[in-house]
Amino acid sequence: MAEKAVWYYKKEDQKEGPVSHEELQGKLDNGEIDSTTKVWTDTLEEWVAISEIEHFNLSALDETPTIEVGKKKVVYTRETDEDYVRPRPWIRFWARIVDYSLLYFVITLLSGALGFYLAPFFPFYGMFILFLWVFVETLLLISWGTTPGKWLLRVTVRDEHHQKLSFSDALNRSFSVWWLGMGGGLPVVFIITMIVAAVKLSNTGMTSWDRRSHYRIFHGKVGVGRCLITILYFICYLWLFSWGEFEIMQAYG
Repeated sequence: MAEKAVWYYKKEDQKEGPVSHEELQGKLDNGEIDSTTKVWTDTLEEWVAISEIEHFNLSALDETPTIEVGKKKVVYTRETDEDYVRPRPWIRFWARIVDYSLLYFVITLLSGALGFYLAPFFPFYGMFILFLWVFVETLLLISWGTTPGKWLLRVTVRDEHHQKLSFSDALNRSFSVWWLGMGGGLPVVFIITMIVAAVKLSNTGMTSWDRRSHYRIFHGKVGVGRCLITILYFICYLWLFSWGEFEIMQAYG
């Protein structure tokens, strides 16, 4: 078992150790070493980066503090609970619905302020929102590493090196979700693609776009508080939407 192995690691090209698996994990946790640190144990033929060893958890979460290690900043924590790696299709679904609904609300407010009535264009308007979100999500992922819905429901997206996605990766993933996961918003088609993606995620643990590009999805524990906030959000959202539709019908009726 790797957890019981004796490990050595290199720090500034100097061999350090021996240390246990738990001690080496602790050094990762407090920032003494980072994901590029070379490690070795008697089951390895050569020194390898610790990020290549599956027994060490390197999940990166933005809400953790930056740790100064010499002149280098290291930003990550370790989560070992299986909730952080197991697929959770419904959590991902509701996180995305929160994101879509927020963008819909913002665009509707802006169009209303300009006196533009969107109801006649509703089917195409929904498709437009999904397409627009591709670019909004890309900017959010490369700048903040998350979106409002993902932040609320503790979903974290990282690349294969446990870092925030680059612009090209974020754009590629957002386009893949838009087309492969949401069917471009096309009526009926989007329902089929959502079901196919959900089934694949449940059965294999990854969606096709995350598997192809080696993206890592981590889940934090949502908790009762965040669940209640999410429910309250949708209740308020539906109330505002209904009220807005009523006011529009009164104005144009």
